[in-house]
Amino acid sequence: MPDISVEEAVDQTCRALMAGDVMKVMSDFTPEALAAVMASAAGITAVPSLIGYEVRTHDVNGDDHDFTISFRTSEGEVTAKATWREVEGAWKIAALTVAGL
Repeated sequence: MPDISVEEAVDQTCRALMAGDVMKVMSDFTPEALAAVMASAAGITAVPSLIGYEVRTHDVNGDDHDFTISFRTSEGEVTAKATWREVEGAWKIAALTVAGL
């Protein structure tokens, strides 16, 4: 069982992203999800500056916790849909899609 709630894990990861702590963010992914994100980000050459974020939804589907998170950026809004799952006693991002980049 994780030491923190899934909501706290999401908040910590979003704050790390806002602070530019890429290593913390990467450590929150399952290996499969990280590989998928890296492959889909291969063509992105510029990332807008992050200004803020808001968790919009949290749905529970069995063992999965699906979050929709809106990020305010220097170029407009970016929406992330992240599936979090408990893996070996820690909350991990098991899937991620991003729209608006």
